[in-house]
Amino acid sequence: MPKQVFLLLVVALLGCASDPRKSLTPADPIPVDPRARPLTADLFQNAVLISVDIQNSKPGPPVTEETMDKAWASWGFTPQDVNAANEFFFTSALPNAAKVVRYFHKRKLPVILIRWGCRFKDGMDLDPEVRSTLQIKQNGTSEGMVPLEDDPGSQVHPALDPQPDDYILPKTAQDAFTSSNIGFVLENLRAKNLFLMGGHTGACLGKTSKSAKERGYTILCIEDATFDATESRRIPNLNAVGYDYICTTEQVLSLE
Repeated sequence: MPKQVFLLLVVALLGCASDPRKSLTPADPIPVDPRARPLTADLFQNAVLISVDIQNSKPGPPVTEETMDKAWASWGFTPQDVNAANEFFFTSALPNAAKVVRYFHKRKLPVILIRWGCRFKDGMDLDPEVRSTLQIKQNGTSEGMVPLEDDPGSQVHPALDPQPDDYILPKTAQDAFTSSNIGFVLENLRAKNLFLMGGHTGACLGKTSKSAKERGYTILCIEDATFDATESRRIPNLNAVGYDYICTTEQVLSLE
């Protein structure tokens, strides 16, 4: 499996947490199913597309019990679940994400492409929790694990066909709002409605989406353009975020 895929699988675990939703009390409003909310063309007003961690990678050989990292097994990963996640990324999430990007380019709407990328070989500008997880020593690096800004595996996947007017932002933590200038970019764009895709749904994408909602943005997730470390947790992690809308690629492309 490519090293960049392995990196994203490891880092994703930091974002896994219990479902934050609380039990409803009689005073609470009845929640609206984000998949049942009708999508309208008004959502494209002050809209921005945000892709999180759809980075340069190629399909690798299937993971087996023998080749799977021991730490993955200790975290509850299974080869079948990891392989299913990888297959979904390359056969569904990636091509769907590419369709959405092309659609936003066609409509001349802003596109933000978030990717991992630290500046220093020792990873000193990484989130300390991420750096610790990668087991980077104080005086050196873990070979192939530091997501440097200029590493091929840290670049936006070419399938997304980045354009000169796209905003490509490296981040150094799972939450892009705390580790990149995305907040400034969104303010300058006067954004209100954020279309989000990428991964992992339980880590970088999920944390960035939650931060966006806390800042008052309307957040819409394109669920068939998302991915996670394991396929069995992709949708449950997505559901726990609290998106205002959850839709499919086809639904987005049908909006005029």
